[in-house]
Formats: sequence, C-alpha cells, structure tokens
Amino acid sequence: MGGALTVGDVLILFSVVVTSVAAALTRGGRMPTSVAVEGSAIALLMLVVFGTLSAIGSSDPAASMEFVTRIVVIAIALPWVARWVLVEPAHLERALRWLLLGSAFSASGTLLQVALGGGAIAGSQVGTDGRLSGWTGHVSDLGGIAAMGVAIGIGFLLKGGKWLPIHTALLALSAVGLILSGSVSGMIASFAAAGFYLVRGHIRVRGFVVAGLLGVAALAITSTLQSATDALNPWERLLRTLGLTDGGAYSTSESRADTFAAAIPQIIQSPIVGHGFDGVSGSPDGLFPAHNILIGAAFQGGLIFCAALSYLLVRNFRGGWMRVNRDLMSSQVAATAFAALVFAMTAPSLFNRYLWLPVAILGAAKAIAINRETQDRRTDRFSAGAAVVRT
Repeated sequence: MGGALTVGDVLILFSVVVTSVAAALTRGGRMPTSVAVEGSAIALLMLVVFGTLSAIGSSDPAASMEFVTRIVVIAIALPWVARWVLVEPAHLERALRWLLLGSAFSASGTLLQVALGGGAIAGSQVGTDGRLSGWTGHVSDLGGIAAMGVAIGIGFLLKGGKWLPIHTALLALSAVGLILSGSVSGMIASFAAAGFYLVRGHIRVRGFVVAGLLGVAALAITSTLQSATDALNPWERLLRTLGLTDGGAYSTSESRADTFAAAIPQIIQSPIVGHGFDGVSGSPDGLFPAHNILIGAAFQGGLIFCAALSYLLVRNFRGGWMRVNRDLMSSQVAATAFAALVFAMTAPSLFNRYLWLPVAILGAAKAIAINRETQDRRTDRFSAGAAVVRT
C-alpha cells in the first residue's frame, strides 16, 4: 500500500476540518457525547510517540510518518467526527445505508468484469482462481468491503420496512461480489456477523429462512458466472486456501502463517520500537506485511503502539452498554464492527477504512446510548424531585 493520499483520505481530512470549524462555532457547546476523552488522548500520545520512533528507524522515515499520520486520522479523528455528526439513531441508520450502498457499488464492478473481461476497470485486479476485485484495487479489499456490506444488509433484512426491497438488492449484490472476490476471510467475517445477530437473539426462523434463500440465490448466480470464467467456487476456494488441494501449492493460509512466523521473532527482538510502516520496513519477510492487524501493529510500531491500537479497536464493545441496549440498531452496528475485526485478523488492515468506519460508527452508537441513559436518569431525578415538592 502506497503512502500517497487517496480521494478517501482527502474526504476524511475535509470532514475533520469542517467538523472542527462547526465545533468551534457552536457557542457554549461541547462534543455531544458522554464518552470520556482521556483514553483517546492517551492512545493518541502512544500512537504518535511510538509511531514516530518506529518511523525514524525505518528504511523510509518520510513514508512511514505518512502512515502514522493516516492512522491517527482514521483511528482518532474519524471516530471524533462520527460522534459529532451521528447523534441520533436515525443518523446511524443513514450512515449504515450509505456504507451498504458503497459495498454494493464496489461489488457491482465484478459483474462488469465478468461481462467485459478483467481489464474492463482500470486499476482493478483479476487474481488467481479467477478472483475479481470489482471497483477496488485488490481482491482482498473487495472481500473486506463486501463482508461489511453483508453484515449491514443482514440487519436491514431483519428490520424489514419500506426500504426492504432496496436493502435486499444491495445485500444480494454485496454477497455476489464477496463470492466473486474469492475472499475466504470475507466469507468467515460474514458468517461471524450472522453469528453475532444469532447470539443477540435477532435471527429467528423467518429471518434464517429468508437469509438462506438469499444465500442460495447468490451462490446460484455466482456459480453461473464462475463457470463462464473458470473461477473456483467458494468450497473449492476454501480447500485451496487451507492447502487441501494441489498439494498445498496455493495455500494462502500457509503463506499468511509465514508472515506471522517471520514477524514474531522480530517483535521479540525489538518489542518497544517497531520496524516502520513503509512498504519495505513493514514486511517482516521482505515480501508481505503481517496478515493480522495486531501482529502487524506490534511489528511495525512496537508493543505499546499495538496496545494503543487494540484499545481503540475494542473500547466501544466495552462498558456494558450493549447488554442494556438489545435493539436491532445497536446489534447491527456492533455486528458490522465485529465482522470488520474478524476480517482484520487475517489481513493487513491498519489503514483500511472498511475496518475503521464501522469502528467509528460503533463509537457513535455507544455515545448515543450513554447520552440517552444519562438523560433518562436526569429525567427520573427531576420527576422524583417534583413528586417530593408536590407532597
């Protein structure tokens, strides 16, 4: 992954600037959330200090510092923007709908590649086994984005309502793109999201049947498309990924484990100061980055850097608010972030927006829940005080 700014980076930076101006112009106002900021401040300090130390010793300090800046923006500034902008449950739903739309659009490129050939989209990729990247630059990126879309789409499917036909179509398109991407990690993340809904008690017989029918339809569509391009179906992809076919010659699970085996000894040798974030320094085996966000963060930025990043990833699942808020919206946001985290366990996702956007939205959902609980307590105290005055 190069260090050059992308359109998405520019838009995120623009949103940070606009939100900062709006916050400054809000007289007497403060960030509309009850979530404490001390943890974010400490995590920011740890990321900057130890990210900078790692960058100084890397083969390309300037490029590494660009990556550190990007991490700070998406891991610290982006959640701050989300908590400013998404202050009502309706805002969360709107944000999820846009993410689902983006997932479906990214996936739609695979249909274009099937119809017109892999080179129909400039900068796209046709990987081994006939894997397609759609409107992204890498098949694994499409897998992560489409898995996010499937996680969101399941929630909208369970909700129903007037948008159900549109949500169903977008979910189906995301599922087709996920299968055509050939991303086993994305498929695992999607199943993890479905399991999350199941554990939370939202998937019942009707939802299970409808989701099953959609899955069968997506498999039927993709099987037809894959047969025309000699691509492997999901089962064949799983077997090849695990090294159970072709004598293990194309086992991506083994190659990913190799990145772990190369990174861990080097982490032990330099636990505090990492090796840097540029393309060369960030690859423990000289070829690929560690395909696990925690191992990658520890290798590139050091263990303290990794601890700060881990805190930012999991803090919004903590606090008990999810046990209290069992509504579908809370579960939908959390299931999407959970799917993104599961995907990041087998992918180099330090900078991926399809990881950090769901995490940021989950933070906004947590803030909304805490604010609502605080307001309810104040209302109860006011009512109790009024009752005392009347008596």
